[in-house]
Amino acid sequence: MEDYRDDELGSLSDYPEEQGGIDAESVDDNAVPEAEADTVIYTGPNIFALALQRFQVFRGGLPPYVKRAIEKIPEIKQLIVPVNKLEGMRARINKPGTAEARFFNAVQKAADKAAKERKAKK
Repeated sequence: MEDYRDDELGSLSDYPEEQGGIDAESVDDNAVPEAEADTVIYTGPNIFALALQRFQVFRGGLPPYVKRAIEKIPEIKQLIVPVNKLEGMRARINKPGTAEARFFNAVQKAADKAAKERKAKK
């Protein structure tokens, strides 16, 4: 399986805040609840190659294909939130400069790159 992560881009936390990076202290490492959590929703862009659709809901934990997607694009993890946090998350994704908006854009960029690579191989 292809690696959909842009190694030249690296992780968003590799960049200083003033260059559009994300301050490590502002990132919630517990954004994805454990398997016993109720219901979570993916708020990132559609990534058809990884079978992820925006606003896809998961109950009782994340399926294996989502965990594999997170391994390929770690920022996906930050875009999975409890359903009751959806409204606030959408607002932060739509507000330029927020960590959530940068996570969304990084995931979109990685997905676009992977799609171009797949298309070039055909």
